[in-house]
Order: sequence, then structure tokens, then C-alpha cells
Amino acid sequence: MKKPTGKNGVTRVSINSEGKPEASFIANEYPVEKDNIEERIVNSFIASANSDLSKHGEKFLLSNPRKNNLDDFDFTVESPNGDSYLELMEAAALNGDIVKCCVRH
Repeated sequence: MKKPTGKNGVTRVSINSEGKPEASFIANEYPVEKDNIEERIVNSFIASANSDLSKHGEKFLLSNPRKNNLDDFDFTVESPNGDSYLELMEAAALNGDIVKCCVRH
């Protein structure tokens, strides 16, 4: 069964030829299978966290995510302090349309 992913991405704001702001939503593309979606999310999180931490001189970097069994934390990752655990949380905006929201604000 295909895992619902909703819409995730960035909002691009530009000024049109009339000098008025315009916003558009550029969605990220995700794999179809649940395990592949989760792997993409975890790898993106680790890359972002490591990048941000290293900018501030931190040495606490995460690596080597490993998928755990179903009734456990979602992933085990290595850190300088030993194994750490990641649990993914799914959140959904049940009312409204993200594309309309982005253009309106």
C-alpha cells in the first residue's frame, strides 16, 4: 500500500513584472514505499542536523542510520556518545490546502 506523504517542500516568493509579490509552492518528491520514505526523511534530518551543529563547532554528529524492528524506535543512529534512537512522527494538516495557504501569506 502506498504511504500517504502529503505535501512537503519550499515556498518561493518573487516579485512579478508589476512589482507585486507572488508565491509558489515547490513540492519535494518522495519514493512510493514506506521504508524508502522513512529512510529519505532520516537521512535528510541527519544531514541537516550535522550541518547545523558543525557550523556552531559541535562535535556531536549522527551517522549510520539503521532501521529497527516494528515495535521499537524507528531508527538507531551512531553518535560520538554511542547509539542514539530516532522515532519518526507523522503530522498532517487536516484542514486547509498548503498551496492556497502559501500563496495567501
